[in-house]
Amino acid sequence: MEAHVQNQVGETAFGNYFALINLSIIFNILLDLGITNWNNREVAREGKGLLGTLKSLLRVKWWLFPLYVSILSIAALSLGYDASQWKILAWLMVNQLLVSMTLFLRSYLSGLHLFKADSFISVLDRILLIVMLLIMFSWGNSFEIMWFVWAQTIAYAITALVTLFIVLQKRELSVQPIPLQWAPVLKQSAPFAILFAVSMLIYRVDSVMLERMHEDGAYESGVYAMAFRLFEAFNMVAYLFAALLLPIFSRLIAQNQSVGPIVKTGFRLMLTAVVIFALLGWFNSAEIMQIIYDDPDQNAILSLHFLVIGCSAFSMQYIFGTLLTANGNMRQLIAIMCIGAILNILMNLILIPQLGAVGCAIANATSHSLVLFLQIWYSFKVFKFRFDRQLAWKCLVFIVMSIFLAWAGSSFFWLETIFELRFTITLGVSAILLGLAALLSGIIDFKQLPDLLRMKDSEGRNNQNKFR
Repeated sequence: MEAHVQNQVGETAFGNYFALINLSIIFNILLDLGITNWNNREVAREGKGLLGTLKSLLRVKWWLFPLYVSILSIAALSLGYDASQWKILAWLMVNQLLVSMTLFLRSYLSGLHLFKADSFISVLDRILLIVMLLIMFSWGNSFEIMWFVWAQTIAYAITALVTLFIVLQKRELSVQPIPLQWAPVLKQSAPFAILFAVSMLIYRVDSVMLERMHEDGAYESGVYAMAFRLFEAFNMVAYLFAALLLPIFSRLIAQNQSVGPIVKTGFRLMLTAVVIFALLGWFNSAEIMQIIYDDPDQNAILSLHFLVIGCSAFSMQYIFGTLLTANGNMRQLIAIMCIGAILNILMNLILIPQLGAVGCAIANATSHSLVLFLQIWYSFKVFKFRFDRQLAWKCLVFIVMSIFLAWAGSSFFWLETIFELRFTITLGVSAILLGLAALLSGIIDFKQLPDLLRMKDSEGRNNQNKFR
């Protein structure tokens, strides 16, 4: 839907919005300070009685909003935004509050393992937004970016209220206020908050800098958004894998068991996925852009080449970053992310004036690759992993085979048929060929996958037993 919105309003208007929403997300941690993660862990550990903290925590969340608005406003003033941008940013602040409140309330649902309710809430805002946008699109050909922002506000508000209603319906749970010692809470949550803030800086700051630094910043930001949308789409899929691995890693480490086999299995699976995604995106970038957008800029196509590399590195971080998180190496993780953030900002300062969106994409790929390398290096150091030459050889064979087969698969665009059919045939054939490369090279071992799933099921049953 975002792509259709961009087609309607144009690159300049959407690029302006894209930079502003990324700025609002960078400071989003001020609305939470790690409280949601802390609450999720505490509810899962203590069970039903901890709902008594709801009123106290909600009060804190509301008091954090003025802090968020103040800091973000200072940043916006220093960046020199005009009145029209302030109007958008003001509504985006409200939207971030609503999103933060929903995520906080969902921590009770996930902590109590009410997975059906949590899954429903996780898609409710998107469903509501899609319905409203479809209605707006049916009104006529004109569309304004503020309509998109307001539609988000309505969707997020309804979702937050529905989530609160579901939480309060658990009548067997106490809702009497429980006094909290805030110093220990913030001390425990601070590392997660700092890590999130630095991660968001690497992830989001490029579009903000692009819109401010380039002579045609809003347009270039819109061009960058075209390619970055695919980065985010694949990242959401990769994130699900991290959610699968975190409790497994945590349990193995707590029981002093080896995490090596699970890391190796996760690495194989994630590498297969990211190589397929990256090569399909690299060799079919122009066609993908033409399918999604009415008139894609050539710089958006070129940016996608580098962003698929950055996305691949970022996705692989879900293996080693999750492992280090489960092991409690937060200080080292924060240091690694700070190094990546500094490199990202410096590269953007150098590349944006000359290369615009493409410069941002290059900085993205370079900084995420460095972060991945440092995470792998430190994981080997902490867990004393041994270099597996056989696995390394399989990875090399798989990557080389995949590059050749992806190039061969892209040749199906020579077919004399309608564009959409050629696109479908090309992606389908390429995906099959790359899947065969994974099997032939031995990078995929389906015998290990059931073990991973059984460990996840076992973890889920152990958690559910806490509430019986």
